[in-house]
Amino acid sequence: QTFEPHHLSVMSWAFATLECKPVRLLEDIDRQACAVSRELSPQNCANLLWGFAKLRQPSAELLPVVAARLESGLLDECK
Repeated sequence: QTFEPHHLSVMSWAFATLECKPVRLLEDIDRQACAVSRELSPQNCANLLWGFAKLRQPSAELLPVVAARLESGLLDECK
């Protein structure tokens, strides 16, 4: 199943808030977030990164993909 960027980021945030770490689901969120990275909003990026950091969920791909998205001019939208 494919989720929209907002859904992925909210799930990441919610799991971290609940201190629940469903590893296989987080791995799916990681893969899908990378696949839709061009559609991530600044809030989506923040929720994803915070959720993964709070849960100490490793991801070799998510951080570089989100960083590239933010560096591509997305941060300018926040000003």
